[in-house]
Amino acid sequence: MQHRIFLAPLRPCLPHAEAHGHWCSNHAALMLKLPYLKGYVQNRPLPEWWPHLGYLACSETWFADRQTEREAYASTWYTEAIARDEQRMFARDHAWSAAVTDVQELHAGSRAGLRVLAFGGDPENLSGSLIEGELEVLHLTREAPGLRRSLLVSAYCEDPVKARGIAARLGGLSFVADPVIVVEGPAQSGERRARRRDS
Repeated sequence: MQHRIFLAPLRPCLPHAEAHGHWCSNHAALMLKLPYLKGYVQNRPLPEWWPHLGYLACSETWFADRQTEREAYASTWYTEAIARDEQRMFARDHAWSAAVTDVQELHAGSRAGLRVLAFGGDPENLSGSLIEGELEVLHLTREAPGLRRSLLVSAYCEDPVKARGIAARLGGLSFVADPVIVVEGPAQSGERRARRRDS
């Protein structure tokens, strides 16, 4: 399975709320028609993080393999509909992506609620009392911008105050997001990893 994660910065001079709303609704609808797509999650940063994060959007895709991923992004639908729509919201020249090579589960638990994402974060900074839900380390093919570690720490938490504390302790490029499944994929099948788009 080809799993990839993306970070996309806001286009200059575009209001955060307008771009975020468009990404959550219009762009999500376009992604539903992308050929070969097996799964798509939008990790929607909470508004309090918008001014500080540097990235408006964080998403994940799943394809059967690298070849079908290439074919999807070379498709007419991607180039004529999705890429054009992305240009309305994102500074695409500064977008970042990496494939996920391995997922290491550090703590089993619920995948409901908010999701803390820490690119280059250090899970050893967390005490057991902070961990409510699942805690994973995703190993990536490249380092996130400005960081020296090619990994992503993912932690689920119901309590917003605790989620902020987890983000602060993990370090790296960290934020709290509302994870929304747009296309249910292999990683979500049979589990409630995130709330569904229509809930």
